[in-house]
Amino acid sequence: MLLVELVLERGEGLVVCRCRVGRDTPLAGVESVSSLLALEMGAQASALLGPLATIRGAPRSGYLVSIRRATLHQATLSLARPFRVEARLRGRTGGLQVVHVRIAAEDEPAKTLAEADLGTYVDGEPAIEG
Repeated sequence: MLLVELVLERGEGLVVCRCRVGRDTPLAGVESVSSLLALEMGAQASALLGPLATIRGAPRSGYLVSIRRATLHQATLSLARPFRVEARLRGRTGGLQVVHVRIAAEDEPAKTLAEADLGTYVDGEPAIEG
């Protein structure tokens, strides 16, 4: 389930994306989805910051390995609006990286809906296709 719709900004150690949860996702209710999905939005944006974004050739597998200091400011997210997801690199060593993510509604970017520090890992071997 791809949630990143568009990269709005990209810089050294920063990516800002527009994310959207489709009404056809199996996780969606009538008008909303659990705010836990904001962390998945953050993980997908984080992948655009790290080694997965810069590797050429064979695709690699990326994994979300930790969620720390997560704060969800509301129980659900509306399906009617797009979200602004900011991912800022905090540190990297080898295939591991720590990224701070902040999620807001695109029409209210100053109001944080969720934030967390995410740990991700990119496998050093090419992914197996099939």
